[in-house]
Amino acid sequence: MKKIFCIILIFTIFLELKSQSTEECGKRLGCFTFPSNCKDSECTFIYKWGSFISNNSHQFILATKIDDPNLVNSAWLAIGFSTDSQMGNDDVIICKNSNVEKSIQRYFNSGKFTPSLLDPRNPEIGISDPRILINNNFMICSFTREKSNPNFQNYFDLNNKFHILSAYGQIGSSGELIQHLLKIPSQNLIDFSTDTIAIANSDGVKVKAHAAFMIIAWTIFATLGMIIARYFKFIFPDVRFLELKIWFVIHRPLMYTAYILTIIGFFVILADQNWTWIERTRTTSFVHSFFGLIVIILCFLQILVAFFRPHQDHQNRYIFNYFHSANGTVILLLSVITMFLGTAIKRTNLEARGIGIMVSWTVWILVFVLLAEMAEKKFKKEQAAVTLNNLSNDMYQNNQKNTELQIKLENIKFVLLGAHVLVAVGLTFEIKDENSFCNKRQNDTPVLSIQIEVDPNIELPKELSKNEANQLGSSEKRRRTSLIKKIESILNYYMPTVFYIYANLKFNASRIMNNT
Repeated sequence: MKKIFCIILIFTIFLELKSQSTEECGKRLGCFTFPSNCKDSECTFIYKWGSFISNNSHQFILATKIDDPNLVNSAWLAIGFSTDSQMGNDDVIICKNSNVEKSIQRYFNSGKFTPSLLDPRNPEIGISDPRILINNNFMICSFTREKSNPNFQNYFDLNNKFHILSAYGQIGSSGELIQHLLKIPSQNLIDFSTDTIAIANSDGVKVKAHAAFMIIAWTIFATLGMIIARYFKFIFPDVRFLELKIWFVIHRPLMYTAYILTIIGFFVILADQNWTWIERTRTTSFVHSFFGLIVIILCFLQILVAFFRPHQDHQNRYIFNYFHSANGTVILLLSVITMFLGTAIKRTNLEARGIGIMVSWTVWILVFVLLAEMAEKKFKKEQAAVTLNNLSNDMYQNNQKNTELQIKLENIKFVLLGAHVLVAVGLTFEIKDENSFCNKRQNDTPVLSIQIEVDPNIELPKELSKNEANQLGSSEKRRRTSLIKKIESILNYYMPTVFYIYANLKFNASRIMNNT
């Protein structure tokens, strides 16, 4: 009779948890959401708890959306209770949904790898009323957990405060747990006896900072520095600053800035990983870190060799020139590969959109180099033709035509440079968009837009209502409008600067040419 009463009571509770259930957070229910303070349509994780049946247990509802349809029927969803926000020494409850096994079991995670069962003889110790539901790629797991069990040392007493560790991942073909695809801890210790709203640990702010430093370093500063060195040595050829040519005065600070930002980004992500290296089991992240480390080492070598470069008139200067150019090209290629891998890491939530942005960036770099090289080749060909066809003319006429060709080439290069600045800044803004980076909107589909019923025969809604569809359309319209405004702001901010620099450099270059 008591069990029937509990089931009916749980049914009533679940029935009330509908699509706008986040409104109950902090009032009747304790909640942990990611991103923090998100509403249903914006959340990647929604974890809820409350003490409704007795003071000796908590009811939990865990929900997340799994984007890959292939993972829906081979996924696990977990909640961990930890004394800190790091993996290790954690009481974990894992919900498994696969063709091999459907279960909710208790684990203890002694390290950063696969956890072990808390009680191998009774994997569901302290768990009652378990239920797993899949609908429209959503995985929802509910259960009741006894607060404490003095017979087990690693059975954490929820009368105490703990951090929440939220995670989900894939289940292998043999039923084994595969490394988590996404892991988000709570920022503070949580009192589960209160209707608190737990905040995610900075919503991956260190990951965001790492990516921001690297993107700015390599899409803006590094590429600009390389472009200046390769195509803009003609800038004020007779002007010196501290006995250095102007192009070099511009090139060196750009490359130093890129390297400094890279080092900062490296230590930021290392701090996020608790100063430990990425596990090899996290294949994409590990390969990303491997290529990133190679880039950092080659950058250091590039700077070191530059400090000991021979004088421009030295007989071995050509060796330095070849090495510096080749090493710089390798660094650029590896940086592109590293950024591609970075967008593929599940935690960034960039996935296909991020890869699309990186493809666009790579194509633009190739187009820029192709156009610049073609322009230079065409200029040299026309210059040779002028010299050949005007051997009988005076030197002044030849110089005048060559000057006109040179100015034409420089104009083309400045236009390409201005376009590159716009593309680099635009893609940087786009890839760091907070609505798409570490703060993903799950296609504006409500995480708990369904009812969890005890009766499995009740049909679940599969389509959005008309009102929800209108809201979805409005959200998409706002996103597009925001993107258009963002592009307009970039153009308005940078175009005057680009044209001002272009006009001044063109004027001074022409003046120097005429004087010579």
